[in-house]
Amino acid sequence: MHVLEVSDAADLLHGEELILTTGVGLGRNDELAFQYVRGLVEKGVSGLCIELGKYFPEVPERVRAFADACQQFVTEGACRKAIRA
Repeated sequence: MHVLEVSDAADLLHGEELILTTGVGLGRNDELAFQYVRGLVEKGVSGLCIELGKYFPEVPERVRAFADACQQFVTEGACRKAIRA
């Protein structure tokens, strides 16, 4: 498990990690959020937990759809509500 708040985090990973983030390093940029998640998926993480709040009021639809297509586990809001399990 890793807490990652930088947009270029994929280079720090080896695969199979669970990633926790608030999105502070992504701002409210949907394209940057998508690229972030794509990089994590390409690196082979086990899942992503996004804390909803200031930086992610909601998970962007493009991110949800991509995670679903990749059968990637993504949750929102303190890992309480599963988007894709």
